[in-house]
Amino acid sequence: MSDSLERSYERITRDDLNVLKKRALKERERFFDRNPRYRELYQNALIAITLCQGAALHFLDEKNGIKDFDIWYFYANTPNLRYPHRALKQVDSGMRKFGIHPSDAKRRYVGRRIHLMGRAIDCQHKLGQHDPRKCVLRYLMDHKTETARRLSEKAVIGLWPESIFGKVIWAGT
Repeated sequence: MSDSLERSYERITRDDLNVLKKRALKERERFFDRNPRYRELYQNALIAITLCQGAALHFLDEKNGIKDFDIWYFYANTPNLRYPHRALKQVDSGMRKFGIHPSDAKRRYVGRRIHLMGRAIDCQHKLGQHDPRKCVLRYLMDHKTETARRLSEKAVIGLWPESIFGKVIWAGT
């Protein structure tokens, strides 16, 4: 499979980030509908939603290309119920301009796939009393987990809340 089929080199715009943010927020509600036991503890513990890895790097350099969109939800840790760190959901971005990864043609996607993943991280999370950028940065810089190490290799771009939308949280190592 040639790289030109595997990756899209279309520019990611702020409008595209907005589409990704809306899709992520919608899928978050679906997650809680499927997993109601997490709703009470995590509904109001969301710190940030970010675009990560290759697509985030492409947003910065327009050279990396996009295989898929990796979106991460970062929640404040809660001692009462551990967030399911292995939870992964794949959905269609619906954004035709980026084409379809060849392996998704059989799924009848119309755009690049989105991987939605989440992690509970250490952060003093009280409504309006935390800086989502600093919380995510601390997680990436501590390198306490394999996930943090992997995410820190490439870029992280803010999607939600509005204070970090479209901003570079991490430019990669």
